[in-house]
Amino acid sequence: VLVGVHSMVDFSLQIPAIGATFALILGIGCAQSWSSRPRRE
Repeated sequence: VLVGVHSMVDFSLQIPAIGATFALILGIGCAQSWSSRPRRE
């Protein structure tokens, strides 16, 4: 099962559009975690 998951991720990152989309989603996640709004406690 783990080999199948690894090969699916490894193959999909070889396609430039998939890699660019992955980087975009990762960047959005990082930007959300470092937002300038004060957090409610």
